[in-house]
Amino acid sequence: MIEFDIAELMGLLRQDVPFLDNTTFGLGISGSGWAKFYPKKDSIILCGISESKQITLECGLNIESCAENGANLGAKELALHLSGDLRAILKISKTLQNLMEYGSSVATYTHKMKSIAMQFNPEIAILGTRKTMPFAKKFLLKALITGGGIPHRLGLSDSVLIFSEHLNALNDAKKSIKQLKSTFKEHRVIIEVDSIESALKMANLGADVLQCERFELPQLSQLVRIIRADFPHILVSATGGINLQNIAEYAKTGVDMVVTTSMYRAEILDIKVEISKILTP
Repeated sequence: MIEFDIAELMGLLRQDVPFLDNTTFGLGISGSGWAKFYPKKDSIILCGISESKQITLECGLNIESCAENGANLGAKELALHLSGDLRAILKISKTLQNLMEYGSSVATYTHKMKSIAMQFNPEIAILGTRKTMPFAKKFLLKALITGGGIPHRLGLSDSVLIFSEHLNALNDAKKSIKQLKSTFKEHRVIIEVDSIESALKMANLGADVLQCERFELPQLSQLVRIIRADFPHILVSATGGINLQNIAEYAKTGVDMVVTTSMYRAEILDIKVEISKILTP
């Protein structure tokens, strides 16, 4: 699983508290307290909890109880209970809440999408694109994986994906693709296609995966049947506008995988935070 070191996490905290918590300092708050974090009204797949634990411990606070990353929590089911210096709790509470809200939103959306898809296509994979929010890639990839998805590609250096822009720049596509496969023997060659005609052409040129961009559903089903019969070694993926509302229909076509960005745009779930001072006799 993707992990963050403490320097990264404390850097995140410093973005929120670069110098001083003015409110807590100005009010003269002191003493001990506790905080509890839980989903307010929705069931969630919890993500962001590992990072929250690290920040909590680094700030000298105690963890009374804590759910695990990837836990399926119902509404009001406790995710994290911490205690210790009340000033430190107030200092870190919003950062912890943000981590759990954003991480759990992506993980929960991905989990829902995969659960629906697998009802119709048990072997289907849900792939998240590399079009993540700038500067948030590492965290969003962790949330994607926590929800049961996998990265489509991390960047240009870890995979081979041919777009029409590449093909348009070639003098001899057959020769160039053969050269590409010879150079990167360990990589599958993915080629994006926009019609059955172009898909069959690329299949004959050596594609290992046909990435079908915005196919109509009947067209996609037809292509899957053809590929299964004539090119059984080739995988078929669907991409373009796939989300929680239409994933079932795409899964029914029989594709091997869907490629989507929709989980990164999931509605943010509400993590409730309760904070209280511990009163001493």
